[in-house]
Amino acid sequence: MLFENLDLIETILRALKTEGYEKPTPIQEQAIPIILQRKDLLGCAQTGTGKTAAFAIPIIQILYDTHLPAKGKRKIKSLIVTPTRELAIQIGESFAAYGRYAGLKHTVIYGGVGERPQTDALRQGIDILIATPGGSPTCGRLSFLAGSATAISAWNSVAAWTWWWRRRAGCSIC
Repeated sequence: MLFENLDLIETILRALKTEGYEKPTPIQEQAIPIILQRKDLLGCAQTGTGKTAAFAIPIIQILYDTHLPAKGKRKIKSLIVTPTRELAIQIGESFAAYGRYAGLKHTVIYGGVGERPQTDALRQGIDILIATPGGSPTCGRLSFLAGSATAISAWNSVAAWTWWWRRRAGCSIC
């Protein structure tokens, strides 16, 4: 199977070609069509099998297909929560690569660094937020932002999902 067989838009196919992608991995082949149908999915695969592309590619396509010209500041349409700073950065790089021609804006937020650049990016408006729940200042902001993502949420690990569920249930432990 080729990426062309997954009903992906030309914008994404061009980005995948630029990245040197030819064929989807099994997790991508199975996950992309399900997510494009806007169905919930729990995927599990070993490290290095393309899980990030399996959720990032269809998220980009859905947002691209529903993208309206911005009147004022962009609002967060997708929230991706992941447990570590390194993984958040990697996911941000993946969204930049796969979405390079899509015209969507994203940013990465994590604790342990100055908040100013992160809050400035949010103020300017973004479509996709990739964040970690760690770090007390970030944790409070992320709890608020988790409720404002309007279209798609992706939890990159059970730990990230558990954090969100506890916050949603009112648990004060972050």
